[in-house]
Amino acid sequence: MSQRSRFKTLVVVDLETTGFIQDEPKITELAMIAVNIEALERTKPEDELPRVLHKFVKCFDPLKLLDSEVAKITGECEASSMLMDYAPFNYETVIAIEAFLSDFQQPICLIAHNGDLYDFPILSHEIQTAMSNCDRSPIGNAQLNYQSTSIPTDDPSSLLTKDVSVQTISSKDDHNQMSFLSISCADSLAFFRHLSQLETENQVNSPENSIMIPTESGMSVDTSDKSSTYIPTPDPERNKPSLKLSKIYQRDFPSGTSHLKHHQAEHDCLMLLAILKRHLSLWLQWIEVNHRPLNYFSSSLLSTIQSSPKKM
Repeated sequence: MSQRSRFKTLVVVDLETTGFIQDEPKITELAMIAVNIEALERTKPEDELPRVLHKFVKCFDPLKLLDSEVAKITGECEASSMLMDYAPFNYETVIAIEAFLSDFQQPICLIAHNGDLYDFPILSHEIQTAMSNCDRSPIGNAQLNYQSTSIPTDDPSSLLTKDVSVQTISSKDDHNQMSFLSISCADSLAFFRHLSQLETENQVNSPENSIMIPTESGMSVDTSDKSSTYIPTPDPERNKPSLKLSKIYQRDFPSGTSHLKHHQAEHDCLMLLAILKRHLSLWLQWIEVNHRPLNYFSSSLLSTIQSSPKKM
């Protein structure tokens, strides 16, 4: 059993939508891939992914037109007309997702790349909209024990220990939309930004950055000495690698033989899972103190519209 994480199951999530966050997009495709953390830890280093994966993939009629730029990026130009053959994201969708998640060891943590500013607000908004449009009360057959924590800081990348409070919702009477919305979430983009920052700091402070300059007498001057000649060094910020999901995957798996395609929801999930497997020890430590409940984003969709970037 993993001694490093309170979580038992990771569920990688990816959405394809009608537009960018500022357009209040609707979901056109949802993929969830669940994996037991112990199984992930036991996977051989040479294996990109575990043998056993559990998948939930659905397409939806968004009931609105796709943004032309987004359709080109995601390749949904030709598929947009076919989406009309599917049901929209609705109450039954929420029940189906809950049933899927109830099969796995609790607690669960949802993972998405740029999830804090994209996937999680959109998913939370769609769930609440679906529930508010339904006259029926949610069924209580699948009694989930999602454990959520509240984080008393707005800094999702901090590795400092935080006080957490655990809330378990298991009562049949309490089994409502909040049982799903209380599930924990973590943003892998924030994690990789943190790693990138640490690498930059290590490079700046590294003895290798001490440049020896020859002098006329044949002696060398250590430029790490503030009293010596100043030689400007390149700005590490300009040399930071891209943190887009596809770029990280290409760096971690440079063989070029992968069949996975960016901006296909299931493939994006597989890419992210393969990447996280390579950084699993650090990732499990990081999410211990850097996760939020999905209902944290329940009122944040509109507040993030003005400042959010495009999906990574």
